[in-house]
Amino acid sequence: MHDEALGRWQRGWSAARGWNDWQCVDDVIVVRIGEPRRRVEYIATRAHATAAAHLALTDCNPPGTSWLTIATPDPHRLAAELRPLEFVRTEWLMTVRLADQASHPVPPSPEPS
Repeated sequence: MHDEALGRWQRGWSAARGWNDWQCVDDVIVVRIGEPRRRVEYIATRAHATAAAHLALTDCNPPGTSWLTIATPDPHRLAAELRPLEFVRTEWLMTVRLADQASHPVPPSPEPS
């Protein structure tokens, strides 16, 4: 998956949930969720998985509240490479029926960092 496609997915995903506090850091999309068990989510392609893991491990949030979403064709290999992070595999990117959600404008693409 390309960075541009992942960025478009993230903007729609964030807008559908009202999570509009996000930025790009080192080619990783950082979404401030603000929930007690999910404070921030780092979203990246396989090429930037190590940078996303580094951000999650150094962000000063309580353990288990920084999530990673990494688009990869080989999740088990990636999980081995990103130890000591806990690996929870999902097989979908969208979990909310968009037809049932309020419509929000999608923010423009961020400027490259």
